[in-house]
Amino acid sequence: MKLDGSNVYFGTETEGSEAQDSVNTTLGLSSSNQSPSDTTASGSMTVGSDTVSGKFSSACVNSSLDGFFGSSGKPGFINSIQFAYVITGNNSGNEEIYYFSDSSCSSTSYVLKNSYKDLTILSQKTNGYSFSYKYESSRLKPMTSEAKTYWENLFSGGN
Repeated sequence: MKLDGSNVYFGTETEGSEAQDSVNTTLGLSSSNQSPSDTTASGSMTVGSDTVSGKFSSACVNSSLDGFFGSSGKPGFINSIQFAYVITGNNSGNEEIYYFSDSSCSSTSYVLKNSYKDLTILSQKTNGYSFSYKYESSRLKPMTSEAKTYWENLFSGGN
């Protein structure tokens, strides 16, 4: 995790090798971006000498989307995505991914929300801070009949 003004960046850390810390600064989450999230923000986290609270969102992403999908591939009806992170309590938060049918992130097809608790800042690294957390739950909410059918087929083993 890296803080830069009103931006939060997430990345990966290779245990025991600070030189291999990797923070993705291409897809920053900013408190100044319009958030699609309806999750209520509350509480805060302390990261170094900063206090983090509220909602942080990416800009609308509408190109090179295939890299955000696993082996099942990108659904044909998805044309943009937006990421949000919401501080939901002291040391807890939601990672939220919004999937849109249009390229301007306005027509929501489905939402995936992952909840985490016991977020703990561990140590400062070259490119930010390492942290630990406990996974709490995931929620998938189709917003259109097309998205509902897609997920029903995927979960039932269909196409």
